[in-house]
Amino acid sequence: MDPALPPLPAFQEAGFADSPLVGRIVGADGLALQPAQLLARCAAASICMLGEQHDHPDHHALQTWVIQALAARGQLAAVALEMVDAGWLVDGRADAAPANTQPPQVSLTPSGGGSAGRPWGQSEPSVRRALHWNDDGWPWSLYAGPVMAAVRAGIPVVGVNLPDAEMMRAYRDPKWDASVPEAVRRSVIDDVRDSHCGLLPAAQLPAMARIQFARDATMAAGCVALLQPGRTVVLLTGSFHADKTVGIALHLAAADPGAHGGRSPGVFSLLLQGVDADTAPRPPSGFDAVWFTPSTPPVDHCAELRKALAGKVNPP
Repeated sequence: MDPALPPLPAFQEAGFADSPLVGRIVGADGLALQPAQLLARCAAASICMLGEQHDHPDHHALQTWVIQALAARGQLAAVALEMVDAGWLVDGRADAAPANTQPPQVSLTPSGGGSAGRPWGQSEPSVRRALHWNDDGWPWSLYAGPVMAAVRAGIPVVGVNLPDAEMMRAYRDPKWDASVPEAVRRSVIDDVRDSHCGLLPAAQLPAMARIQFARDATMAAGCVALLQPGRTVVLLTGSFHADKTVGIALHLAAADPGAHGGRSPGVFSLLLQGVDADTAPRPPSGFDAVWFTPSTPPVDHCAELRKALAGKVNPP
C-alpha cells in the first residue's frame, strides 16, 4: 500500500485568493484532477517538469509537496534544477569543497538514494556550498523547501542549467538557430523582445534566443543523464522552459538520440499558475495540467529592467 500523501500546503499569497480556480488542478482535457491523480501522472513520466513563477512562494511549496510524495513512494530518481549550473550536485557524498571551481562528474547510483530509506544529513549551508548556490539570482529562502525535501529524503539534487561562462559562446553560435523549428524560433524571439519590454535592439534578439535554446538543450541533456527505469526526474524550472511547444521538451531527442528507440523520453509538464482576472480555466497547449494558486502582488518588471540596463551598452 502506498504511504499516505503529505498534507497539502496552505497558500501564503492573497491575490485573487477567493477565485474558484485557486487550488484546482485541471488536465489538458479540461477535467479536474485530484492531487493523487496528478502525482500518478507525474510519476508515470520519465521527466516531470514543474513550471514555476520563480518568485512565487506557493509554487515552491507545491514543488516541495510533489517531491516529498514521490520520494516517499520510491518513485523519484532525482531533482534537477534550472537554478544551478550543470554538474553541481548533492548526492549524499562528501560536500563539494568551497574552493572547488569545477563541478564533479555526475554519476548517480541506480538505488536512488533515500527512496531506498537512506536520508542524508547535510545542513542547508553545506547543501548551498555543494550546489554553488547563487542567492542573488535565486533567493535560497524560496528554494530551501523543495531542495531540502529532496536532500532529506536522500534524493540526488543536480544542477542542469547552462553555465554563465558558456552563454556568450551560445549567443554567437548560429547552430542554435536551427535547433528548433523556424516557427518556434520566431516565437521565442518574440518572447525575448516582450520579456525585455522592447528595450533590446531588434538585431540582438535572435542571438538572445540562441541562449534560450542552449539553456533548454543543456537542461534536456541534464535530465536525460539522470533517467532511471520506473522512476521520474523532477525538474524545477520556469514556466516558459516547461512549455512543451517551445522549451526543453523539444531538445530531448537530441540530448540522447541513441536511447529510447530513437524516441524522446516521456514528459509530463505541470504549470503552476497564479490566478488573475484573465486566467483561463484550463492549461495552455504546452502543458499537461495546471495547478492554480493565488497570485503574487504585481511588480513592474519593465521598470526594474530599465534600471538594470541604465548605463549599459549592448547588454549580453
